[in-house]
Amino acid sequence: MYFVTGGAFNGKAEWVKGELLRPDDISFQWHSHFRPEDVLLYPGLDTNQDIIVFEGLEYSILHRLMDKTTNGEQLRKEFTNLFLAWMKWEQEKDKRLVIWIGSDITKGIVPLEEKNRLWRDISGWVYQDLAKISENVVSIWYGIPTTLK
Repeated sequence: MYFVTGGAFNGKAEWVKGELLRPDDISFQWHSHFRPEDVLLYPGLDTNQDIIVFEGLEYSILHRLMDKTTNGEQLRKEFTNLFLAWMKWEQEKDKRLVIWIGSDITKGIVPLEEKNRLWRDISGWVYQDLAKISENVVSIWYGIPTTLK
């Protein structure tokens, strides 16, 4: 499993497309989660593909945070369970790969609004959890990849 992070519009998706996905490569699906109607996908979607890419992890966190029935700790557990389920799916068959792409929103000015601070905090915690279980972690800043793990 890969976790690719870094600044917004710093080349994460381009790096994934150029380094992890190739035209002659095995099949893949790309799921973006920038809009509220884009939902988190648990294993069980069309998994005939060998590679699944989830882009916009920070927005998946935000959309779930807007659900008033979810608190921060529940949300963190929900994401950990999601990551573990996809890791299990990945390990069930050779050539399978799950790639998570999430912009680092934890740097810079601390947001004034409580909900935005909570989004930032939960994103940092969720990213820590994902980094721990991912086999590969890459940070992209200004188009330059740095392998962290």
